[in-house]
Order: sequence, then C-alpha cells, then structure tokens
Amino acid sequence: MKKLTFTLAAAGLLASTAAMAQAVDAQQQTRASAAERAEQAFARMDANNDGVLDARDREARRQQMFERLDTNGDGQISRAEWNAAAEQRTMRQGRRGNAEGGERRGAWSRANSGAERTISRADFVAAATARFDRLDTNRDGTVSAEERQAARETLRGSRRSGE
Repeated sequence: MKKLTFTLAAAGLLASTAAMAQAVDAQQQTRASAAERAEQAFARMDANNDGVLDARDREARRQQMFERLDTNGDGQISRAEWNAAAEQRTMRQGRRGNAEGGERRGAWSRANSGAERTISRADFVAAATARFDRLDTNRDGTVSAEERQAARETLRGSRRSGE
C-alpha cells in the first residue's frame, strides 16, 4: 500500500508540473514569473499552511490523491479507476509528455537544505530560481522557447547515455 501511495503521489506531482510546463511553453518566462509560479506551487503543496513541506504535507497530498482516484469510495483503486485517471491526465496534458520529469524528480534533494526532510518556502523558491538561472543560457533575464527546447534536448541526451 505504501508503494502504491508513493507512486500515486509521484504521478500527481509529475502531472501537475507537466501541465505547468506546458502552459509556460507558449510564452517567454522571466525570473520573476518563475519565482511566482514556485510560490503558487508551494502554496498548493503546503497542505497544512505551516510554511514548510514535510511528511505531514506529503501524507495529506497522498490522501487527497487517493481519494480523488478512488471514485467509488471503496478504499481501493481498481484498474478501471486507475485507467480513467490516466486518461484524464493525458487529456489535460494534450497528450504531451513531461520532458523535464527527470529534473523534477531530483528537485526535492536540491531544494532541501536540511536533514529533516522538510523544505521551506525560501528553499523551494531558491531551487526554482536556480533552475531558471541554469536555463537562461544567454543571461537576458528570460527563458525563451528555444532555451527550454535546448534544455529538453540536453536532458534527453543525458537520459539516453545513462548519466
């Protein structure tokens, strides 16, 4: 059950970040807009509004996701419920995968400045703006569609080579 719960939480996080990334692709991104989106994402994930992301928030999000997937309320997720959720996610994303999923899976460890497995709002936003700075290769204060595409291609290349 714990493995399923973790898998559900990871899937939800990837789905939400993929949707955010897709919306941003249509425009240039500034450092300020990246920080603002990070603030909004942090607010969504901070389930108890205590200013840090920790095990309590993760458990609350897992429970919310489980309840959302368990559409008949029987305490179990059937294959049909799982498939229905996957189809809805695919429709929301416009059948587009998340090319930056690998980076997001590692975002927790990069943003986590303490050993207690918590992330403060400041750490979360700092990690997002650091990611922005890495993507802004020409240092003009915006990340263009071309810079995002170059980052995706670099990530794909590193995945293929097993790095």
